[in-house]
Amino acid sequence: MTKLSSALSLICLSLIGAATLPAQAAPATPSDSAVGPYIGGAIGRSSFGTHDLSVPRVGGDEHDTAGKIYGGYRLNENFGFEAGYARLGSFNERITLGTGTVDQGAKARSFYGAVTGRLPLNDTFALNGRLGVSFGKVSGANLLPAGSSLNGSVRSSMLGIGAEYQIAPKLVLTADYDHFGRVSDKVSANLLSVGVRFSF
Repeated sequence: MTKLSSALSLICLSLIGAATLPAQAAPATPSDSAVGPYIGGAIGRSSFGTHDLSVPRVGGDEHDTAGKIYGGYRLNENFGFEAGYARLGSFNERITLGTGTVDQGAKARSFYGAVTGRLPLNDTFALNGRLGVSFGKVSGANLLPAGSSLNGSVRSSMLGIGAEYQIAPKLVLTADYDHFGRVSDKVSANLLSVGVRFSF
């Protein structure tokens, strides 16, 4: 696990742990959007990393516009679960192949399921965390040797941190950073996004 993944794991576990504190540690009046079912969507910027390639990488574009949609249920003001789909966009790798360089493009996505933790700071602002499993997939043109193919599907740990601000009784603005781990054997992905969430 990378240093980034380790740090995010600690933050997520801290937030989820904080969600189990006694009720008196939270604000006395829960917000209208804190308990029950919800749906949301967000848009942002994805970033990709490649690993263990057998050919040298000499450049490329590892960022794209991306988004996610999701739904979940808060069992109480602090704890719940969530499932979603993230379309992570495309990326491009420039690699040395033989005596020249070639560009190879691919696209990625992830379905995920996670437990969630929420730490209210006041009646309108809260921090949140997600810890779960990502089912990632990378597809596209493949010019690399079989042992270095970017394509494939893989299950990986997923974690995220974020903040939310309530702007209406059942509507909040969100800002999230999600790490989807490996979305194929050779590719990892992250998403930094802003969005909205609606509670029923």
